[in-house]
Amino acid sequence: YFVTTMTRVNILVPYVSQSSEHISSVTGFDDFTLRSEGIGDIAVSVAHQHIITESSSVNVSVGLLIPTGATDRAGDTPRNGVGTLERLPYSMQLGSGTLDVSGLASYSRRVNHFNLGVSTNAVIRTGYNDNNYRLGNNFSASASTRYVKHAKLQPGLKLTYRNVQSIQGRDESLLVAAPFEFPASITDPSNYGGTSVNTGFTLKLCQDARCKLSIAAEYDLPIYQNLNGVQPKTKHALSLAATWKLD
Repeated sequence: YFVTTMTRVNILVPYVSQSSEHISSVTGFDDFTLRSEGIGDIAVSVAHQHIITESSSVNVSVGLLIPTGATDRAGDTPRNGVGTLERLPYSMQLGSGTLDVSGLASYSRRVNHFNLGVSTNAVIRTGYNDNNYRLGNNFSASASTRYVKHAKLQPGLKLTYRNVQSIQGRDESLLVAAPFEFPASITDPSNYGGTSVNTGFTLKLCQDARCKLSIAAEYDLPIYQNLNGVQPKTKHALSLAATWKLD
C-alpha cells in the first residue's frame, strides 16, 4: 500500500437559465411564466486527493461560493397588475446574495470495470443578503457507481439524499398590504426546503484516456420528497458540466 497526495484549485462558473409556469385568478394573469437567466454564484474550492492504493482514493475539499448571482431580478407578476415589473420570488433569483462556505468528502474505489463511490457535502450560508434574507443550509449524501472500462464513455447510476433548510428572514418587497401578506406561496420563505431522495443517471465523456477535458451529464428523478410548507414538487432535473484539467 502507498499514499500520495494531489491538491487542485477548482473554479466553477455556473450559468443559470430557469422558468416557471403559473396559473392565477388575477385578471390578465390567467396563465403566466416567470423567467430569469445569467451568471450564478461562482464557486472556488481547494481539493485534496489522497490516493491510497492504485484502485482507491479519498477526496476532501473546502471552498467559498462568491455572491455573483443576482438577487434582484424582476418580472411582470400579478402583484401590481399587468405591465409592471416586480421583484421575482426567491426561487427565481440567480444567487444567494451571501458569501457561503462549502465542504465535500468522498471515497472511491475501482472494482473490476466499475468505479464505486460515496460522498457527503454541505453548503453553509453566512449572514443575510441585501434583501434581508438568507437561503437555507444544504446537506447531502450520495452513493454512485460508474462503468469505466472505456475511458471516453462512462455511464453510471447515483442515489442522493438531500436536506435543505427553510429560508431565514424575508424579502419585504415580495409582500402586499393585505390581511394575508404573502400574495403567493412562493413569496413565503417558510415554503422552501425539505428532504428528498433522488435516483440519477449519469454520463461522463472524456476527450482522452487521461480525461483532461470532460463533459458530465446527470438526469435526476425524485423517488421521495418531504417538503416544507406548500410548494411544488420536482418532477425531474438535468445538469451538465464541463471540466478542464490544467495539469
